[in-house]
Amino acid sequence: MRERVCGLLMTALYGAGRQSEALTTYHTTSHLLRQRLGVNPSPELRQVHERILSGRLQLPQGVGRETGGRRPVSPQAPAQLPAALPSLVGREREQEQVERLADEAEASSSVAVCVVGGMAGVGKTAFATATAHRLAERFPDGQLFADLQGAGPGAEPRNPAGVLVDFLQSLGVRSEAIPETTQARALMFRGLLGKRRMLVVLDNAWNTDQLKDLLPGGPGSMAIVTSRMQLHALVAAYQALPLTLLPLSQDDARSFLARRLGASRTAAEPEAVDRIIRCAGRLPLALANVAARAAYRPQMRLTSLADEYAPSEHDILDAFTSEEDPVLDVRASIARSYHQLDSEAASLFRALGARPSDMFAASDAADTAAQPEQRVRQTLPRLIHAHLISEVGPGRYSWNRLVAAFAAEQARLSRPEVPDQSRRT
Repeated sequence: MRERVCGLLMTALYGAGRQSEALTTYHTTSHLLRQRLGVNPSPELRQVHERILSGRLQLPQGVGRETGGRRPVSPQAPAQLPAALPSLVGREREQEQVERLADEAEASSSVAVCVVGGMAGVGKTAFATATAHRLAERFPDGQLFADLQGAGPGAEPRNPAGVLVDFLQSLGVRSEAIPETTQARALMFRGLLGKRRMLVVLDNAWNTDQLKDLLPGGPGSMAIVTSRMQLHALVAAYQALPLTLLPLSQDDARSFLARRLGASRTAAEPEAVDRIIRCAGRLPLALANVAARAAYRPQMRLTSLADEYAPSEHDILDAFTSEEDPVLDVRASIARSYHQLDSEAASLFRALGARPSDMFAASDAADTAAQPEQRVRQTLPRLIHAHLISEVGPGRYSWNRLVAAFAAEQARLSRPEVPDQSRRT
């Protein structure tokens, strides 16, 4: 509890490139002072702490950093990225954009933020994970990963305070030294990353408020965020690069199935492959569902499999249902986006499902919903925001056939049942 000794120890640890231990020392002493004496740390000790957090602590003359003046390498370099797919099909152009962003951030000593958006099942997490693995060597101080559960099955979005606890522990901060408030944890997190080059992947974000305390603040670091929502505030405030993933092209969808089922098997039945791709709406999640089923039935012809995936439009989603894993269930995946809509947007979505078509105009949507066109034009952006429809031109919209099938299903479910007149007595 001798504050001068504590300050000297913090300075020595910082000078040796052990910033996280210096911060832990402060929080341990601060906790003891409050618990045993009922006092806060002195202004002098708080000043040492703040300067370590901001990287502005001046060392005594003649004392150099253990790293020879260079940025200290973290004694703990977390490597938390999930396993990447053996090969990511397509997305080369998008990956090149992220790599250019990382290059620009490194050259300008700024923080880079990329927001990866797109509809349910389009492969946002797979893209972010694969891209992060490609960039990992550029960030020698490690990679952090968190699923924020903004679109997870049956889960509430994660509180940033809990995510910060995980991140701080990964960076070597002992549990008892972690501050109680979210603001203090965020300050410590940014301080620890201030002199490091780290890659932070934040998957399934709910909104910008959930993210603001989890983004790195130090120059040269980078964050890759995925979300089903368009995070306009993040793009505006942090100059984040927005990337919207679309369903795979026809050629990429063929390559997707060929890599998973074998090129010889898909080449033998090209027409069946194209039928499967059409039924799957070129969505990676739906194609992965097909590939998994086909992999367990290697003797089955793809033509027979295509017949299974080509029921009537009324029950096409049944073919892509997975009772074993809700993450692979296309209907459940789209439903999570649908349930995030407000009542007015959900009502318009169902109305569009009553007469689904691949392309429609705002005037068509107004006629279908029996609402004034101006009101519909104000509601359609909320469906775009949730990546349930896409704007392909002024007042022109489109949506994926599986999303359209889900909308039609919701429209049928929302209709009041008509009494059976034959059973009247």
